[in-house]
Amino acid sequence: MRLINILLVTLLLPGVLMASKWQVKTPTHVPDVELMTLKNEPTNLIDYGKRHMMVFYIDPDARGQNKVFQEEMRNEKRPYTPNIAGYTVLNLADTKLPGGMVRMLARIATKGTETVNLVDMDHTLRDAWNLGEVDNQFVVMFVTKEGELVYYHAGELSREDMDAFYAVIDKYK
Repeated sequence: MRLINILLVTLLLPGVLMASKWQVKTPTHVPDVELMTLKNEPTNLIDYGKRHMMVFYIDPDARGQNKVFQEEMRNEKRPYTPNIAGYTVLNLADTKLPGGMVRMLARIATKGTETVNLVDMDHTLRDAWNLGEVDNQFVVMFVTKEGELVYYHAGELSREDMDAFYAVIDKYK
């Protein structure tokens, strides 16, 4: 029995430690960063300091995560108000997929929305905002116009997580 307990701790502890790296304390101030457009032109977060921002930091290898959330966001269009901007930032540093294909898929996925698509080639956003390990993660964040990260979730969103995110959106409409 003791051997089984030791094996369980040995196998489960790295997962617990890994998960803890994805926990970002909120609220926390985050700076503006320079990323790339889908056309490889440098740009900052154009709404930083002007509007609140929903930021979806997505490893293209994890694009299948949060399908229900993605559909709700696309169909309800409730978050898009004059006070809230939407950004999809593609984490190209962690994917093995070709950049051109990822850019094309991003254009298709966000067609008909007001989402701005950007590219992070070298973990610029991850490092500047201290996001921890985000490889194979679909990260959902909300940043106020004052630069405060007030919502952060990496990975699959539960119904409760989605409701908590929508509550943040409603607060800042």
